[in-house]
Amino acid sequence: MKDLENSKKESPMLGLIGMGGGAASLMWHHAAGLIKGQLWAWGNNTYGTLMTNQPGANKRSSPVQIGTDTNWTVFMDAGNAGNYVSFAGKDDGTLWTTGYGNLMGLNQPGFPPTAVLRSSPTQLPGSWSGAMSRNGETVIATKADGTLWTWGSNQHGILGLNQAYGPGDKKNRSSPCQVGTDTDWTITADQISCGSEYAFCMKQNGTLWAWGKNDNAGMGVGQPFNYRRSSPTQIPGTTWATINAGGGGSLNVAKKTDGSLWVWGNNGSGSLGLNGGPPKNSPVQLGTDTTWAGVTVGGSAAFVTKTDGTLWAWGNASSGKLGFGQPSNTDISSPKQIPGTWKTDHHSVASINDSTAAIRADGTLWTWGQGEVGQLGLNQNMNPSSGTYNFSSPKQVGTSTNWLAVGGISATDKNFFALRK
Repeated sequence: MKDLENSKKESPMLGLIGMGGGAASLMWHHAAGLIKGQLWAWGNNTYGTLMTNQPGANKRSSPVQIGTDTNWTVFMDAGNAGNYVSFAGKDDGTLWTTGYGNLMGLNQPGFPPTAVLRSSPTQLPGSWSGAMSRNGETVIATKADGTLWTWGSNQHGILGLNQAYGPGDKKNRSSPCQVGTDTDWTITADQISCGSEYAFCMKQNGTLWAWGKNDNAGMGVGQPFNYRRSSPTQIPGTTWATINAGGGGSLNVAKKTDGSLWVWGNNGSGSLGLNGGPPKNSPVQLGTDTTWAGVTVGGSAAFVTKTDGTLWAWGNASSGKLGFGQPSNTDISSPKQIPGTWKTDHHSVASINDSTAAIRADGTLWTWGQGEVGQLGLNQNMNPSSGTYNFSSPKQVGTSTNWLAVGGISATDKNFFALRK
């Protein structure tokens, strides 16, 4: 198996590639080239996850810049539990992390008090010009050479290493390990994603692969809930374009090359957008439209743009995170439009548990949903015991019109990151 030291031999940068919507990533691109700029963060700061070199109590209720560099390219926007670790990449292919535990990939102890806590960006060895996603306990990433790497917890075989995954033999990894020997995995941000106990990654030929535990039918391979795979298994089809699995098992959304949208999972809170019905353990097309663009999933809710700049949402509505101004528990079981004209790529919408952020076509940043630890960025006083800071309609964050991309870390962390010119 290829070790971490060998990764230094790989190409540090990749040329321009095409745009798509999709999952959390290490390197973001759009039609004009690489998305890069200043890195800003706000919200909770447990174990230093905001990257501001400050103790965990230093929450931020408005965006604060991380250092002075202008070549940041990525931040985590997985829709599952953050588990107190953040990642950010630069345009030279370096990957940086803060927080604690083996999810950082630094080959260090996993839990306090033995774990090393890091509140300022620490470089993960190697060249990481590829794509990336994570859930609360596992990271999956690709490199510019098309190889696939994983680290963290191996429960249910989610590391994809074809190893035993019983309760006493999880074979967790605290540094990156290569999955197989294939070199045709995606290097595109919107084609790699983690669910709660499973993972997806596309290959460069448009095939989609899954592994781990079929929690809530989330793997999409047509198998029962207790089905497990410890190595990648193909989901039928060869025309997949994007994948996002941020719904904690209740919701997985993929787009095909023809612009059609496909969903599967448990369908709790009507999260599949199919006007109710039973769980779906294989992909089912949502409607007949073929103009879908960027896809974001989080907290059993979906946010999807169309090519005309409209933004649509459905699923769990807790804390008003769907953005329709409705009561917080009024779930929506089919797509409904959020007013406004929005940027259409995936990197312009993020959903973390019960909070949402999105960028409009004019470059302004808007947030809504839960804001009790400052994660809406609206410069409010923070009180975890009060719902006063929740908003069910979009509110503008500051006055800047230079926002480029937004992402977040959910559940345990509750913070957002964003790129700005």
